[in-house]
Amino acid sequence: MDACCRRFTLHALRARPGLALARRDPVQLLCAPAQAGKAATTPQLLHEFVDGAFFGARFDNWVGNIERSIVGPYYYGEEITYVDFFMANCVEWAHNRVFDAVEPVTGDKWAGYPKVNKVLELVRQTRGYKVSKLAHVIPPYIATEDFVAEFSK
Repeated sequence: MDACCRRFTLHALRARPGLALARRDPVQLLCAPAQAGKAATTPQLLHEFVDGAFFGARFDNWVGNIERSIVGPYYYGEEITYVDFFMANCVEWAHNRVFDAVEPVTGDKWAGYPKVNKVLELVRQTRGYKVSKLAHVIPPYIATEDFVAEFSK
């Protein structure tokens, strides 16, 4: 972890003592998209992830946990930390990987999560985000037209 991330993280933890122990590890929580990554390999698995076969939709469970964990305008409260950038990366990845492509079928699955969307909006306003020219997902990992057609059935 570089000095900038350490400074943001230590500041967030000093501002809210015990936060890291009382709350689920945000990196672990945000890494749950590994499930989404597997789900995006076939239209059937994506339907299971989005619509849910057991216990409701895994997507709603995953994003709902993140939504409930956000303290303020940012994940830990009033100031941006590395977790906000990491979360924005995960959300952008999910959008670009598959959710933007299937939105005509599913609707905007992210609309019901205003805190997640607010963090993403705030991170997108940072200078670093604006000047970044890196692709969030490279073409082999983006849902194809055939994938979307199969998903739509």
